[in-house]
Amino acid sequence: MRKRARSRGRESEIELDTLADENSARDARIAAEASLAELMQLPPTQRCTVVLKDVLGHSLEEIGEILETSDTAIKGALQRGRESLRQLAAAPRMVSPRPALDRQDMRRLGDYVAAFNAREVDVLRGLLAEDVKLELV
Repeated sequence: MRKRARSRGRESEIELDTLADENSARDARIAAEASLAELMQLPPTQRCTVVLKDVLGHSLEEIGEILETSDTAIKGALQRGRESLRQLAAAPRMVSPRPALDRQDMRRLGDYVAAFNAREVDVLRGLLAEDVKLELV
């Protein structure tokens, strides 16, 4: 009888662990979506500098070469982008954590995520630089 009780106890622990793992994965996905949605609210230059510097670890000089702009412009965009993300993160959430994105932004976000998940840093870098150039035109 004790053996059966211990066995049921272990099964309950396993079920709780499985449930906790599923909830953790869901929570992480929701947090990632909110973060991506906030990132997509930034103007392309700010979004590009934040991703290249804070996510991919590029130097200011490297970012300047990719975007074909000065270190001063990069520093300004990076500072404004970081501040905007802080404000977006601190703002109270509405019912839907994701802002409405148009089709072009949804496609762009999908391209970013696909390149990042495939570890195609050069492709991601190119997509970001292209967005900045389109913004300037």
